[in-house]
This record gives sequence, structure tokens and C-alpha cells, in this order.
Amino acid sequence: MDWHFRQDNKICSFRASGVFIKDGKVLLQRDSKEYALPTVRVRIGETAEQSLVREFREATGLRMTCSRMLWVDESLWSCRGKDYHSIVFYFLVESKEDFPFEKFSSQSTSGSLLLEWADIDSVKDMNIYPEFIKTKITDISDGIEHFVNIE
Repeated sequence: MDWHFRQDNKICSFRASGVFIKDGKVLLQRDSKEYALPTVRVRIGETAEQSLVREFREATGLRMTCSRMLWVDESLWSCRGKDYHSIVFYFLVESKEDFPFEKFSSQSTSGSLLLEWADIDSVKDMNIYPEFIKTKITDISDGIEHFVNIE
């Protein structure tokens, strides 16, 4: 069971996201015209790191490790009559294995997901969410940063 709860028109979720940077590129997930960093729901009984590593392995076959936490993002927004509250932990991830593709389409029980590499300097001009990624992806601090987005 995931940390994803619904009560009436309110939806709460706890997710983990991987920041995978290699050779001047960053791995992104794409859904139609929007981009994001690869993100998974945290499973109850697992840490955010464990859920991220497990889900990434299941989707791609690649063994990842989390180096450290970079960011915490709290977002509250409304869409189509529903109120959302999401908390996401972002981790710097790495792999000793080669990532053998430029684009990868994963089929899972939750649907199709396209992963692709993008030049890290081009992220600032992309339609990517949350917005702070546009500037922070090329300016990663030594500490953990906290972002709050209320729409």
C-alpha cells in the first residue's frame, strides 16, 4: 500500500524522486508535454529511499543508490474540483551500471512512463514541474533545501 490517501475531494501523497545526473545530462520522465524528475509513490513500510530504488529497479532493471537528500517539496494545489497535498523527497542518485538507452518506455500497472536524458543546461527552458527544478538542477547546494508551493 502506498502513501496515497483520498478523502472526499482531498488527495494526499508522499513521493520520492531521483536526481540522476551523468555526463552533463539529467534523466527526466515525460508525460505528454510536461517533464519531471523520475518520481514514485512511497510504499508504507519502506523508506522513501527504499521505494525509489525498488521502483526504479522494477521499471528499468538498473540498480540505483541514493547518495543524499537534496530537496523537500511541499505542494498544495487544486485541479478539477480536487485539492491535492503532496510531499516529495528528492535524492541525488547514481548507478555503477551503464544506462543503456537515450529514451526508455516503461509499462507498469500504473501506466506508461517515458524516461529520457536531457542536457542539464536545457532544463531551464523546459515545461518542467515543480518550477524550482529549472534553477536548482544546475545549482545544487551542499545542504537540504525545503520548498513550499501553494497555488
